[in-house]
Amino acid sequence: MPRLTPPTRDDIEKADRDLSDEMQAAMGQHESGVAFTRADGALLGPFVALLRFPQFGRPAWQFTELFMGAHTLPNAVREIAILVVGSHFDARFELYSHESLAKAAALSARQVAAVAAGERPDGLTEPQETAWLVARRLVDGGQLPEMTYQSALNTFGPDGMAELIYLVGSYLVVAVLINGYGLTEPDTA
Repeated sequence: MPRLTPPTRDDIEKADRDLSDEMQAAMGQHESGVAFTRADGALLGPFVALLRFPQFGRPAWQFTELFMGAHTLPNAVREIAILVVGSHFDARFELYSHESLAKAAALSARQVAAVAAGERPDGLTEPQETAWLVARRLVDGGQLPEMTYQSALNTFGPDGMAELIYLVGSYLVVAVLINGYGLTEPDTA
């Protein structure tokens, strides 16, 4: 059961409405069938925590926004890494939203299901496989092994490697917010 309820527009302090508007505009651009808002327009998922505690939520949103804009990694690579994090932490809203986004990024339903179940899927491209391995090793804890790091560096280059590591870190924060506040996928009933 969620520990925070989505704030309505009236609940949000005037100074923080800009943050809400920014998040709604950004999430409204996704055409994956993922419900990021309720019928009344209130944001769902980790956005609830970002809006309830804007002193932390605003910088967290700005960090997240970096990954939504200009990125060098292919969408399928990004979605694999995000699903690895969501699966490891059983972050329900993260899995709900990124399973759809991964399918939209041309991953098969079988591949998406495997990653979401914490398994290594068959039929991945080399960059997708590398992203799965890097994300898996990072969420398991400890330093990324040198061979894994070098393989990923060769695959993605220095900027792509940095993006992948920061992406995993960003979604670790999202998973903690989701789980800490019990934020689940929307009720479709």
